[in-house]
Formats: sequence, structure tokens, C-alpha cells
Amino acid sequence: MDSTGRLYHRDGIHSRGGGLPRGYGRFARNRFDAGSCGRGGYGSIPGVDVWFWLYGQGVVSQPSAETDANGAAFLAAWTPGPGAGVNALVARADGLDSVRFKARTLDPASLVWYRLESIIDGGTRLQTTDEYVYQADLALSPDGYYVEDILWTYGPGTVHSGGHYTLSNSNMAITFSKSGETAMIAGDSLLIDRKDPDFLFPITWLYRMRKN
Repeated sequence: MDSTGRLYHRDGIHSRGGGLPRGYGRFARNRFDAGSCGRGGYGSIPGVDVWFWLYGQGVVSQPSAETDANGAAFLAAWTPGPGAGVNALVARADGLDSVRFKARTLDPASLVWYRLESIIDGGTRLQTTDEYVYQADLALSPDGYYVEDILWTYGPGTVHSGGHYTLSNSNMAITFSKSGETAMIAGDSLLIDRKDPDFLFPITWLYRMRKN
């Protein structure tokens, strides 16, 4: 067993509008693990002080945290600064490599918002709850970023995601970087090709541009 410790993270970060989005709790509690490297993976090291430093604007809930019995230290909240752009947070522990997190804050005034209206299965328009979706909102920024909040009718509740998208101006086709999903903009509609959560056959999520 190699006794050399390592500090690493498990959750990525994306933000919008100067603060953490709705339903972002699991990302707000950023997990840092201090572990010892061995053939079986990273073992737990409890009682390690992890310190958090901000680079640029923003506020953290506390300057440090101690790893628990599972080797995890939690930052309860990190609110990025109000200006659009990249915010950075660094976690450090004595004798371990530091970990750098980034959060991109998007200008709310520049976002184009869409709300899920229905889901299309083989030409049939279904209620969103037929596919376990209570409500979903998606926003596109003019500089190639997106955020999406999906409130499921079961299990995880609200799930937040975000990342880059690319737009082909010739046919208004969109590709989302993280999921690889494709979409089409048609007037005030955004149609995303997805998979049924149970049987994985193709379905289409029909988003309609919000008026406010």
C-alpha cells in the first residue's frame, strides 16, 4: 500500500446568474477525498484539514473542513461572484496536491429560456409526467453555454446540468457537449433527441421559449 495521500474531487461545477442554481445542493456540497493510493484504490484518511481559497469574486460558507471517517470534506456552499465569467476555488491540505474547481457565471440578461411543454414518442405527444418529468427549464447563452434544471416526479428531485453547446447556423442544429445529445431550434421551439428512461427508445423533448 502506497501511503502517499492525494486530494481529489468528484463533482464538477457549473453556475449561472451570480449564484448557485435551484436544485444545486449536491454540487454545492463539493466533495473532496483525501485518500492513500494502493492497488485497491484510494483508502480513507479521516481527520485531514482541507482549506478553501477563492480566486476572484465570491463567498464560501467556511474557510476549512475536516475529512470524516470516509475521508470526505464538505464545503456547505460556494456562491460565485456577480460578474459573468469564470470563478475559481482551490482546496488544499498539508502534504497533498491541491484541487482546483471552476464555476462559470452566466449573465442572466443574456440567457434565452425554454420550458418543457411535452414529450414526443413515435409521433404521439405525451404529457411530461408520462416520462416522469414534473417540470424542466433550459437556457442557452449567446457565447455557447447552457444550463438545464429537470424536476423529476421520483427519486432525485431536481437535477441540474450545464456545459458547452455548439450551434450549426446553417440548420440551427445544436450539440450538447456533456451528453452528446442533439437538438434543433425551430422558431420558438427547441427539440432535443433523448432516450426513454425505462426502455431507451428514442423520444423528443419539446421545449418552448419562455416569454419572461
